[in-house]
Amino acid sequence: MAALLALIVYGTRGGKKRTSTEAAQRNKAMGGASRKSRGNVDKEFWNRICKLTKIVLPSWKSREARYIYVLTGLLVIRTMMSIWLADVNGKVVKAIVNKSFPEFLGKIFNLFLFAVPSSMINSGIDYIQKKLALMYRKRLTQYFHSSYLKNMHYYKICNLDNRIGNPDQRLTQDAEKWASCLSSLYTNLVKPLLDMILFSKKLSELVGWEGPALTFSWYAFSGYIIKCISPAFGRLTA
Repeated sequence: MAALLALIVYGTRGGKKRTSTEAAQRNKAMGGASRKSRGNVDKEFWNRICKLTKIVLPSWKSREARYIYVLTGLLVIRTMMSIWLADVNGKVVKAIVNKSFPEFLGKIFNLFLFAVPSSMINSGIDYIQKKLALMYRKRLTQYFHSSYLKNMHYYKICNLDNRIGNPDQRLTQDAEKWASCLSSLYTNLVKPLLDMILFSKKLSELVGWEGPALTFSWYAFSGYIIKCISPAFGRLTA
């Protein structure tokens, strides 16, 4: 009787162990499939980005390109104003140290006047960025409609082919998000680059090119050290 009970308990534990093992294998397979289905920044990704960019920006003489030129000019002006603001702040501190009250009031008044063009430039950048997103979305939507609404392609995608999920969402919400991200991508890339170039030029006029060179060298060295000693956070969170 005791041997029979032991055999039943052993069989139950073995079944649970096999069930847990099979579940773990299924979860692992699903996790691997989900990781494979995620987008990768590879050659195919850049090819798709180039194709979509040619759709929303057909030429450098188009209306979208002219808006990009204006946006670049506003970004340059914004960076120049940031340099001027840093210079005025330094003079304010100098006036405080020298205990020069009239000079301090003059610099504070200059800061007050700075708020007017600064708000106009920031509003202009935000307006053009949203305008670009709207124009990108319009061109992308027109291209999709001309491609997928002829020869019953849309009907075939929705009813006969299941490889593309939620085509209506891709033609509306995803297109809107992509256009918005593309319009903000230019600003997020060009603004830091302009800051690096113009601020380095101003710093070189004050202390020579050794200052910017040492600063960038230190950033590169510290970034390399952090990369070497940092653990693989992606593997830890996976």
